[in-house]
Amino acid sequence: MKPKTASEPAFPIDVNRAAIATADSPAPFLGLTKREYFAAKAMQGILKNPYSVGLGIGEKFEAYTKAAFELADAMVEESEKEN
Repeated sequence: MKPKTASEPAFPIDVNRAAIATADSPAPFLGLTKREYFAAKAMQGILKNPYSVGLGIGEKFEAYTKAAFELADAMVEESEKEN
């Protein structure tokens, strides 16, 4: 389950959201979410040393992405505790 603030933007900017709203997306965010950003950073570390999260060379890609998003969710949850 995604943490509560996982869908917030990683690098928020102040824009007139009404000006860029569409019928499909009434109030869009621009760029990566916190969860996506943290997962990308986690993936860098995992690919550098897959053994650090219990993976080995040759694992299926799904194992790497699952580990990256699990780490990202943990980081978002921890940041929610601090606020």
